[in-house]
Amino acid sequence: MALVFAIAFASLAAAFSLSGDHLSAANFSAFILYTPLAALLARQAAAGNAQRAAVFATIGVGVGLLTALWRADLLGLATYLQNTDRLRLSNTALILAALAATLGISSGTSRWRWLFLLGMPIATAIVLISGARTGLVSLPFILLVLALLLPRRRWIGAALAAGALAALAGVLALGIGNARLLAMGDTILQVLNSGSSSDNSVQGRLDLYRAGWAVFQQSPWVGYGWEQVMQVIVPYVDETQRWVLGLPHLHNEILQFAISGGLVAVAVCLSLLAAPIVIALRSSADSQRPARVNSTIVLTVAYVAMGTTDTMIGFELHTALYVALTAIILAWCRDPEPVAAPG
Repeated sequence: MALVFAIAFASLAAAFSLSGDHLSAANFSAFILYTPLAALLARQAAAGNAQRAAVFATIGVGVGLLTALWRADLLGLATYLQNTDRLRLSNTALILAALAATLGISSGTSRWRWLFLLGMPIATAIVLISGARTGLVSLPFILLVLALLLPRRRWIGAALAAGALAALAGVLALGIGNARLLAMGDTILQVLNSGSSSDNSVQGRLDLYRAGWAVFQQSPWVGYGWEQVMQVIVPYVDETQRWVLGLPHLHNEILQFAISGGLVAVAVCLSLLAAPIVIALRSSADSQRPARVNSTIVLTVAYVAMGTTDTMIGFELHTALYVALTAIILAWCRDPEPVAAPG
């Protein structure tokens, strides 16, 4: 995986430089930290680390809930967290909750391991409190993968998925959450029926996607550089939607990479998402291999699902998080290599 991250960094630097953007590759400098981080974690590899990682991830979800309650002024202290990014908070909580369930259940044998599933409703509560629709859109995909990967019997997985979705629907029906979340059903139907939406935020995303696709077709092999993405789409954005030009990115992972670095950058993004799964599948068949395989699948699905309406690997916080989580899963959550007997 270290080689994958190194090649990804070099490839993005080269792709951006072709358009004169020589500095934006620094946004992905976390890639080159994978090697020392993985080496450090590998020294501490031990049986049971997947369970420990699940506990740490669950604690992280709990901290996320306190942060969401704090930020929403439900604890009366919101003034201290006004700058907290609710979208990144929700995304991170969902990722940690899904990994806690995957690592804890896949590596354990006790019936108590199923308690690691409790992180998912807590993360869902964080999404609802924060009013982050990216998290809510990605939630069904994460739940589906968990249902398929974790139970030994498929009907148990189907029941888990159906129960989780029913509970979520019940929460929304009761009006818990904000108006934007409650209107998601109507918004989705509008987009499917007419390709547009009365929700200004959703319509803005649709306009970004159309403009981005038009720009990409003009130069699919060589991009325009990361810093120029929002400038090059200007001619393709309708006058009534010029407000979207003030956004920092295109709110779609693949499109962002496509315009900034062409097909090379797209290949880099896809390789980064697929490589952890391949490496986990090829790893040694120790007691924690199922946890590694399942958690890399969940991590990739979460990043892909969230990246359809946002940037994940292309956003510095989630860039660093992806590097760190991948190192923990692949380097730390493994049994130590057996020591050869002397002579």
